[in-house]
Amino acid sequence: MLCCRAKLKNVAALETASPLQAMGSFIKDLFLLLLIIILFFYRKEIVPSFTARASQLILALTVVLSFYIQWYVLRYLPLIDCLPFKKGANIFEKMKAPAGAIQDSTVMNFVYEKNKQTLEFTADKFPADFDSSYTFVKRYDKLDRKGNAEPEIKDFSLFSESGTDTTMQVLSKPGYQLMLISRSFEKSNPNWNKYFILLYSLAKSKGIPVYIVTSNRTEAMIYVTDNALSQLPVYGCDATAVKTAARADPTLYLLKKGTILNKWSYANLELAVPLLAELPVQPSQITTP
Repeated sequence: MLCCRAKLKNVAALETASPLQAMGSFIKDLFLLLLIIILFFYRKEIVPSFTARASQLILALTVVLSFYIQWYVLRYLPLIDCLPFKKGANIFEKMKAPAGAIQDSTVMNFVYEKNKQTLEFTADKFPADFDSSYTFVKRYDKLDRKGNAEPEIKDFSLFSESGTDTTMQVLSKPGYQLMLISRSFEKSNPNWNKYFILLYSLAKSKGIPVYIVTSNRTEAMIYVTDNALSQLPVYGCDATAVKTAARADPTLYLLKKGTILNKWSYANLELAVPLLAELPVQPSQITTP
């Protein structure tokens, strides 16, 4: 019975990690149903491995640990980073389709009307009696086969105040960069502010560019103005991309030509200070407009 329980957990974990097609999902559900039926018929033979007191203690610890882990990863970033913005990843490479990827296959469909009936057919299957009695309604592309050509990182584009896409210009700069990614700046003086300003001053003394990337430019500009950081560039970005990159809001990234060398949550920005202090002074660079 313990073996069946383990199988149930493994199958559920596999579904979370790997997206399933409709038929694969259906077969998985049938397999799970079979295991549940086996558990149901042999339920009287399932004997607890622990005493009632031990079981209650384990349950209590599990609940506490579950809430603690949720709180921790939201505050200090995930324990195991499975996202495309993990340390060591190159943002440029993750924005490309995987090598050998298969593109989506689409079929052009035509919709016509005849004798008050709506008819739909593809370009290679026009009806034999097709003539002027058919009234054109519309044409559209229908997905025939889903490919796997989607990049891991999508919509991570950095837009300047004028609306110019500066993604390549910013990420391809030589040397180190600091990038603070945040969904919003609800406060002009948040609790992490003192460490960020310290890091900004330290980076500036070493010639390391610092940027803000946000999905809420208005609040970010208020933060920049209130903290006398007028020289700090603010770039707008898609909200979903920002939320993916900043699992803790905000998250500070240390980059080098698009590669993520390290990142810190707002709750432990002080850990970035000694690392930044050890970085060499960079040659002066032209500030990105």
